[in-house]
Amino acid sequence: MCQDRVDSGYPAILLHGCQFGSSTQVEAQTRGILDLPSSYSWSDFLEALDSYGKARRTRVLIAIDALNEAMDIGLWQRELKGFAAQLARYPGSTRYDLPGKLPGADLDRQ
Repeated sequence: MCQDRVDSGYPAILLHGCQFGSSTQVEAQTRGILDLPSSYSWSDFLEALDSYGKARRTRVLIAIDALNEAMDIGLWQRELKGFAAQLARYPGSTRYDLPGKLPGADLDRQ
């Protein structure tokens, strides 16, 4: 899905569940995985995605695959709804997809 979007000239970010540990919030880990500067807040990142998506007149896909392969599946069970809610504040420019199901995390796809 992500590769198809990129090949078609659309933006996409693919994160893998196995990249996430258990000691830090999902947002902070995502910033680290994407190698964002420490001075760049989570809000800064989402606002940048929003601006980019609006400028390109498309949504930025954020796909998270293999959540069940995270070092601590409880991390996602605790934080997934909040993570998705933050992304949902930018419905015109961000879209997320969570392939498969994560036990204990009731969440609708956007």
